[in-house]
Amino acid sequence: MRLAVVLLAAAPIVAQAAAPRWLANGDVLDAATGQSVARLEGKGHGQAAWLAVDQYASGSLVVDLAAGEVLAPMGDALVLSDLAGRERWRAEVAVGAPGEGWPPPRFVGDRVVAILAGGALVGLDRRDGHVVWRRATDGMRLDVDGGLAFVSNLRASELGFELTALAAENGAEAFRVALPGPVDRLAAASHGIAVAAAGQLVVVDRTGPELFRITTPVVDVAAGTRDWFVLTGKELAAFDRSGERRFGIPAAASGIDRCRFVRSASGALLLLHYCRMSDSG
Repeated sequence: MRLAVVLLAAAPIVAQAAAPRWLANGDVLDAATGQSVARLEGKGHGQAAWLAVDQYASGSLVVDLAAGEVLAPMGDALVLSDLAGRERWRAEVAVGAPGEGWPPPRFVGDRVVAILAGGALVGLDRRDGHVVWRRATDGMRLDVDGGLAFVSNLRASELGFELTALAAENGAEAFRVALPGPVDRLAAASHGIAVAAAGQLVVVDRTGPELFRITTPVVDVAAGTRDWFVLTGKELAAFDRSGERRFGIPAAASGIDRCRFVRSASGALLLLHYCRMSDSG
């Protein structure tokens, strides 16, 4: 069996600063030229994946292709190297191992943000690795966008499930929002943050106030120029910033239930259709 990736549709959105990459059989390919720009061992195995931004996780590694930097937890240390493996700095912080359920660290501007195995969230200086700020957390999921780090818990705490947004520069809390369950999907844009959790889509302003909340199973969610595009398994729907439904396309006639959102190098929002084919030989 092998995975076939078929382009179905495209809709224009705001262009992204970072050019996407294809990841296939361990080779990272430039989306514009198709040329290999990096090689990651043990990744791919016959499948192709779209890297919507230049920063992504591959096992325990976190790679920033644009900057040519790689983050790797090594025992009780976090090491930043170039793509050739030359070490630039080593920080004595015990980052939780992704294989044990911990999220990988992330690059956010001039910071590296990481959740430590001991239950702390830290922000390190990207230039030399020293710890700039530290705060306690019970979060086990880490997302980033536009200078913000979003931390959420996978198990209910005394306060239930929450998403906390922090300024990556200094760790200051920007806002906190209650959720019906753990985060399944998160999409961020200049017009808000959309979170899929426990059969609901919760959309908040980047300053925190809730904009709207709807009950629907969410397969994937993506930001348009001013709207939100939601794949529910039954349809592709679009909602404006206030939550008003703009349109819906039934999935039965188009196979949208087997799609995911990606972005092209030009900033277009694409639907990729995943299907399985049997080998003829």
